[in-house]
Amino acid sequence: RILVIHNEPVLPEHHPDSFSEAEVLESATAVAEVLRAEGHEVSQLGIGRDPRALLDGVARNRPDAVFNLPQLWVGGPGLH
Repeated sequence: RILVIHNEPVLPEHHPDSFSEAEVLESATAVAEVLRAEGHEVSQLGIGRDPRALLDGVARNRPDAVFNLPQLWVGGPGLH
């Protein structure tokens, strides 16, 4: 089981940076599709600023591996 983690969209559609959030969702879906095509069981988890949601999502999904896509929070530092 693989859990694909990505940023949860938070920006309004008309925001100048909203396209990057759409790209993150497209990337997460593409990664999940490739992993499924290779025979893996895949779940996706959109996360925001609340670390509890991340911990709860990991506990709920119980993955064997995590594919981490979040990179930047709007108005905050990047995640690495």
